[in-house]
Amino acid sequence: MAQTSAHNAAVRRAGRWLPLLVAGVSLVLALTAAEGLLRLFGYQPWQPAGLWAPDVDPDHEAPLMTRPDPVRGWANLPGEYVYDGYSAAVDSITVTIAADGSRRTAPGPVAADPGLPALVFAGGSNTFGHAISDWETFPWKLQQRYATHAVYNVGVPGYGTLQALQTLEEQLPQLAGPKLVFYGLIGHHFNRNVLDDNWMRLFAEPGKGQMPPYITVKADGSVQRNPVQQWRPWPLKQRLALVNTAENAVINLLARQRSAQMVPAMHGILREMDAVVSGHDAELVVVLLKIDARRAAQLEEFLTQAGIRVLNCAPAEIGPEYRVVGEGHPNDRLNTLWADCIGGYLEAEFGAVSQ
Repeated sequence: MAQTSAHNAAVRRAGRWLPLLVAGVSLVLALTAAEGLLRLFGYQPWQPAGLWAPDVDPDHEAPLMTRPDPVRGWANLPGEYVYDGYSAAVDSITVTIAADGSRRTAPGPVAADPGLPALVFAGGSNTFGHAISDWETFPWKLQQRYATHAVYNVGVPGYGTLQALQTLEEQLPQLAGPKLVFYGLIGHHFNRNVLDDNWMRLFAEPGKGQMPPYITVKADGSVQRNPVQQWRPWPLKQRLALVNTAENAVINLLARQRSAQMVPAMHGILREMDAVVSGHDAELVVVLLKIDARRAAQLEEFLTQAGIRVLNCAPAEIGPEYRVVGEGHPNDRLNTLWADCIGGYLEAEFGAVSQ
């Protein structure tokens, strides 16, 4: 009798756990099937982004030249960096970042005329001169041509318009006297400003997790700055296509509305940049460095109507002759073209005299 009772109790316990066991096994089988189907249709676990320059050396290492920044996400790290070039034609690349975070524009002190405006260049990697040496950047070339003006390069790789403005807000109060501020705009800044899905995914990679600041547009058309925030990459995304696909779907959903605001966000932050620059005894010139013709025409029309100076220095095409071999960023030749364009504008509009 006792044996029968014990047996019945065991059966009852098994009956309680059986549905959970069946549900667990079913879930595992369903997830395994979903993982298999996703891979069948080409979805994969997370992988590092592919190298976008086809001839780049995957083993090439460049030093880390930025530091974390609580407002802008990252900022230039002062120091002198010498590292290997990206092709056999370039032995080494020299990058010199001053204590204030600006990139050097001359080998030594500049004998600037205090009565002439300083020339301040803000922007991303194209303004900074990523993958080229100090003397190949267009701000350096302009400093050599217009030696009586002090030239400052406060560009930072990876920046959009908001971060360029935040840099100006930090740097302009340190510079006395009149100033001309040139913001180097490229097409990617539209995406970066709103933290679109592609830009967001880059910072959701394992080992990163800190999103840069971004812009949203309010109902009245003004822009709202959103601060740096943390993102925890989903666990197992490197192993399971299912996890990686789900995280990407969430990123797409979060970024959808922001992505639709790219153009009004750009317009709003440029108006804000113009107001900030004007408040520091300075005048803003938006320089189009790399942008497609259709978007450039629309932006020029907006800036003209807004009373903001605009200079289009973007080549119709940027082929391999304008790119760093083995890396892809603008090379010395394209920086010379930009320097010629900006120099001509300085002479025609502001009476600058080349040396």
